Amino acid sequence: MSKTMSRRMMMILEWVHPALLLPLVLPAVYMLLEIREDRLLLPLWVCGLSVLLASVTAKTAIHRVRSLGTYLLICTGGILLSALVSCLLAELLIGGADPAAAAEGADAVSALVPVAAVITACMSFLVTFDAFRTRMREEGRRQAVLNNDIDWVESSYLLEKPSPFFALFHAAVYLGARFTAAPVMCDIALFTGAAYLMVSFLYRYLEHTESYLQETENLANVPARKIRTVGFWRILFLLSGTAALFLFSLSFARFRTYHDLRKWKPSVSMTAEELWEMNEPGPEGLTEAFWFENTEASPEPLLPPVFWEYLSILLSVLVSAALFLLLIRVIRQVLVSFRNGMEENGDVAESLYEEKEEKKLHRRKKDGGISVKNKIRRQYIRLIRRYRKTTPASFESPEEIESQADFPAAVDRKSLHQSYEEARYGR
Repeated sequence: MSKTMSRRMMMILEWVHPALLLPLVLPAVYMLLEIREDRLLLPLWVCGLSVLLASVTAKTAIHRVRSLGTYLLICTGGILLSALVSCLLAELLIGGADPAAAAEGADAVSALVPVAAVITACMSFLVTFDAFRTRMREEGRRQAVLNNDIDWVESSYLLEKPSPFFALFHAAVYLGARFTAAPVMCDIALFTGAAYLMVSFLYRYLEHTESYLQETENLANVPARKIRTVGFWRILFLLSGTAALFLFSLSFARFRTYHDLRKWKPSVSMTAEELWEMNEPGPEGLTEAFWFENTEASPEPLLPPVFWEYLSILLSVLVSAALFLLLIRVIRQVLVSFRNGMEENGDVAESLYEEKEEKKLHRRKKDGGISVKNKIRRQYIRLIRRYRKTTPASFESPEEIESQADFPAAVDRKSLHQSYEEARYGR
C-alpha cells in the first residue's frame, strides 16, 4: 500500500466515522419510550445514515475550498441534502414498508418523518462544525510555526477521526436494547459496533504507520515498503478476527435473553395463606356496612417523610458527581503517565510544555526540596524558550539543547547546566 493510497483510505475512514455513531442516537432514544413500534427501529437507523452525505461534503471541502463563504455555502447544501434524503427515506421505509401498519399508525408516520429530518440536520451540523474547527486548527498550526510558538498544542475533536474508545457507545446501546426488549436494536448495535471497531483499528494502523515513516523519511535504509507490508498483514488478521467474532455472536442471537425495564413495577410477595384470606368470602349475617366500617377503621400505611425523597436525590447527585470527577482524574493520570514514557536509551523525555503541570505540582506539594528543583527547571525552560529559535527535539540531551541556544554573556552556561542536571537527575 503506497503513501497516496494510505492517505485516501484514511480520508474515507474519516468520512465513515460519524455515520457509524450518530445514526444510533434517534433509534436508541425511541427504544426507551414506553409506547413504541419495533418495526420502526431499523428504518430510523437507516434514515440517520444520510449524515454520511454531510460528512463527505464537509470533510472534502476543508481540504479544497479556500473561501469561507464558499465553504459555508457548500456545507449548508450538504446539511440540507442529508435532511432531504433522510425525509425521503422515512416516508419510504416507515410508511411504505407495511401499508396495513402504515394505515393504522398514520399519526406516528407523520410525526416521525419530520423528526428524522430535523435530527439528521442537527447531526449533519455537528459533523460540519467539527470539520470547520479542524480547518481552523490547521491554520493555528501554521501560525504557530511562523511565530515559533512552542506553547501551541494540537487538539483532537469528537467527530474528526475514529477511535476504539467510541465503541463503548455501541456497547451501551446494545445493553440498553437487551434491557428494553428490542432484538432489532441489538442486531443494529452489534453490527455497527463490529464495523466501527474494524474502521478504527484500520485507521490507527494507517495513522501510526504514516507518522512513523514521515519521521524517518530523512534516514537511510528504512524499509518503508516492508514495514507497510508486514503491518498490512497484521491488521488484516486483526480485522478478520473482529469479523469472525461478530459472526459468532450473530449466530447465537436466538439464545439472547431480554428484560423490559420500561414495564417494571415493584411487586409485593404474599404467602398462600394471605392470598386465601383475601379471597375468602365474609361470614354470613354481616352486612356490607360492617365491612366498610372495619375497612375505614384500619390504620393507614406508614409513608416515608417528604424530605427523604429530596435527600435521596441529593445523595444520588453527589455520588454521580464524585464518580465523574474520579473518572476524569483517572483518565488524566493515565494520559500523563503515558506521555511521560521512557525513551529508547532509558532517559526521560523532558518536555518544554510542562510548565503548567509543574505549577500545579508546586501548589500541591509543599516539600521544600521539590519546590526548589521545580523552580530551577522552570527557569531553565524559560531561558531555552527565550534564547533558542528552534524547538528542541524529544531525543536531544541538555548539552545539545544548550548548544543551539544563543545565551548572552551574562548567562553562566556551566552553572546553568550543572544546576539543571542536579534538579532533573538528582546528581
